[in-house]
Amino acid sequence: MASPVVEGRREARFEPAGVWVLSLTGPAPVVPGQKVFSEEPQAFAARVRNAMALGNPPAMVEVHSDEETSARHACALIRGLDVPCRAVVAPRDVQRGDVLLGPWLAPASLAPGEAFDGSLALVGSTTVRLRFAVNGRELEVREVQAPAQVAFPRPELSPGRHVLTVELIAGDGSVAQRLGHVVRVGAPPRLLALGLDEEAFARLARLAPNFTRSRVEPRALTSTMLRECEVVLMPVSAGVSLTSSQSRELARFVANGGGLFVTGDGAASTNRAYLDAGFRELLPVRLLEQRREKPPDPPIEEEIGKAEVAAVSVLFVIDRSGSMDTAVGT
Repeated sequence: MASPVVEGRREARFEPAGVWVLSLTGPAPVVPGQKVFSEEPQAFAARVRNAMALGNPPAMVEVHSDEETSARHACALIRGLDVPCRAVVAPRDVQRGDVLLGPWLAPASLAPGEAFDGSLALVGSTTVRLRFAVNGRELEVREVQAPAQVAFPRPELSPGRHVLTVELIAGDGSVAQRLGHVVRVGAPPRLLALGLDEEAFARLARLAPNFTRSRVEPRALTSTMLRECEVVLMPVSAGVSLTSSQSRELARFVANGGGLFVTGDGAASTNRAYLDAGFRELLPVRLLEQRREKPPDPPIEEEIGKAEVAAVSVLFVIDRSGSMDTAVGT
């Protein structure tokens, strides 16, 4: 018995499902536009894999925790799936029931005359006061009931670089938390390269064509230079030349919304003892000293002949993510 063959076109659509939040500190308040999950990182990674198989994965994942190691471990699982992930670690002196300002959702550049449309998450369960400012000039003080996605006031921004800040005001009037965001109007963002030679700077021009780039030696870095750029790029070896005051200015630059990109160039030959303590605290990793002499070979019982005995180092990489024991798709 024969039947007709029918040809049809099937279209697979890839539709990111917004921001997913993995809370490692128990149930988290729901913020509009986000899906919140409270489960083990391995189970959450399996959930993300299934969503990828169905063509509806999260556009981004945030891992909320009050412990940095667990947040970074969970983010590593998600980044292994090629999904952007950001660790949000609560300050050590902030308890789970307190209110926290979350990440910005805002553009980094605007065309002249274009209105600024940005917001940030407010996590918690009480009413707080927020102070909004542009370049240190106060725009508004507003009472907001958490949780909420808080819209930043729409200021008139002239061409140039602007620093937008939101401050969480404590009951005694002090600033409990401050978040900054840098936006440039009418010009491409500026990138300042510290300690790059001519060859590396030329390579940077090919990798970052949409930036206005400049180069300076670390010892010549000033606060004025930092105020005029959005991103600082440097090899970790250049940190040896930074003074304590320069490290503080760099930390202030990052706290105000600036981007700091540190490459591992020269890490093997950089002694952390020569890095300023303020600069070391900015790094997300800890530099360990490399042993100058290899450990002695283990004793062997057989007689050594004329053939050379080579010392071999073996590195085992063990996958503990559980990615092979969960079904993907349906």
